[in-house]
Amino acid sequence: MVTASSATAEYLRDLGSPRCWVMLEREGLDEFAGIPRDDQNPEYVVVGDNRSRFDFAHLNHALRLLAHGANLIGMQAELVDSSLGELELNVGSWVRMLEQASGQTAIYIGKPAAFAFELSLRGLKCEQGQVLMVGDRVATDIAGAQRLGLRTALVCTGEFRVEDLSGIIQPDYVLESVSKLMDIIHGFA
Repeated sequence: MVTASSATAEYLRDLGSPRCWVMLEREGLDEFAGIPRDDQNPEYVVVGDNRSRFDFAHLNHALRLLAHGANLIGMQAELVDSSLGELELNVGSWVRMLEQASGQTAIYIGKPAAFAFELSLRGLKCEQGQVLMVGDRVATDIAGAQRLGLRTALVCTGEFRVEDLSGIIQPDYVLESVSKLMDIIHGFA
């Protein structure tokens, strides 16, 4: 499984493990083992799910680091999330605020950015035509996968909203539940 934090850590390793201030909580920090941490003079400020520390002091510290030359990485670009039940700000909201305040353009790693999908393909050792991306968000899961030429299945559970199907981006398959996935896989070539 490739998560936004594991993909970001792999991206940083591909860069040679530069010094980073990783704004992230919980088990996602384990992904960054071996990458030098520096909250005073980092080469990158990395913003992830840092719920309890998205406060005035930490965000201003990030802004000052960016003003002094650090680059900005957003683990993912989604602005809002409701996976914990209620609508709440997501990582992309905080990153965009820092982009606006610092004048920097962030490097986004997680879906819909190509790097997360390319990393997944590398791990699967499959050709694009052999892969079906299954997700519950059109703007990230489906859009990102289609940009790489992957076939897509949208599951109408989790973060799915009916209005997602009224846009220009359309999945190859729409499933009411993940249990219907086997019907597609049997016909998948």
